[in-house]
Amino acid sequence: MVNDESYVYSVPFENENIKSTLVTASQAVFVMSKENKKKGAAAVVGYQFRHSALQELFLNITRQCYSETGCTSSKDTCQSLERDCYILDNNGYIIASEDPIDTGKFFGKVKGPIMNMMVEEKIYKKITIFDYQGVCFKRENEDDSNSSSFLYTPIHHLKQLIGWLIGRVLWLAAHSNFQWMVSQAQAIFEDIPDYQEDEESNYSTDTFSSFKIEGEKALKYVKINRTRPKSCDRVVDLFTLTSKIPEKIERKSMCARPYELRKIMNTNLILLVVNGRCPETSKSENFDTLPQEVMYDEFNNSLGCHKAFYSLPRRRPKTACIRTHPDEHEIYDKMCGSSTMITITPITLSIICFSTFNLIRFL
Repeated sequence: MVNDESYVYSVPFENENIKSTLVTASQAVFVMSKENKKKGAAAVVGYQFRHSALQELFLNITRQCYSETGCTSSKDTCQSLERDCYILDNNGYIIASEDPIDTGKFFGKVKGPIMNMMVEEKIYKKITIFDYQGVCFKRENEDDSNSSSFLYTPIHHLKQLIGWLIGRVLWLAAHSNFQWMVSQAQAIFEDIPDYQEDEESNYSTDTFSSFKIEGEKALKYVKINRTRPKSCDRVVDLFTLTSKIPEKIERKSMCARPYELRKIMNTNLILLVVNGRCPETSKSENFDTLPQEVMYDEFNNSLGCHKAFYSLPRRRPKTACIRTHPDEHEIYDKMCGSSTMITITPITLSIICFSTFNLIRFL
């Protein structure tokens, strides 16, 4: 799909600052071998430019009529409200669209049913990737299937004891009235008239209860949800553009395939035009390419127990399995150290004998 003259365009994923978004255009530098006359990528060069320039060029091209047979800009171009136009890269991410906010988003997050249709028509290929060394962040208040307790060291218990002693001393100092020993203040008696409450300032119990409820709601937004990292398996579905992009497809109705796409020459991009008049008959929803945790139903949802009973999927090598080598004993005798051998040195033996002899003599 990519030749030596192609450019690869990319934008940051879901960049919120659209005005400062940069587009990266890169090209591979190929070197030809003198022996077999084959080319191979040796380096990559590229440059960056503002996304606003690409956005302006995209709108100017897609909103013009290039046909002289009854074409109107308000109906037959991307300026029409009935058409949604996108530029997608080879992984299904939006490079440019009529709405700049969609830049950098995965197309399945914006138009999930259309993305699923392109996968079914083998325009995009779905690739499932597993991460067997992933890290998940669990909330501390979530229930854990493992009921075992943590093993604390004696230093941890000593810290708790010191903290408890300091807390008791501070509590005693706060509740003890030591200032009376140095205070020389005297009590003063004065007649104060009774305070008359204003009838309009009386609050009912319902008012105080409403204040309490609103305070609890606000506390939910202020509360910090602490997380704890935990090893887990993660899975993610990624997509790649195939080389077989049909130019013309026969369809029974306009909404049977509510989109048209064309390959942009010498790039990793495609132009996608979606018919907005067709209702979304597909039951699929929008989706994203964020990694998800793999939940195992067997063995009480325990990752460690699952890995103990089931090994990781591994493809066997094409060559024969080589387990030993005839020259291994030479490597062991000449190059390997003897740190694991438990032996006693002559110096240590002499010190032990001398100490034992002196001890017996003094006794």
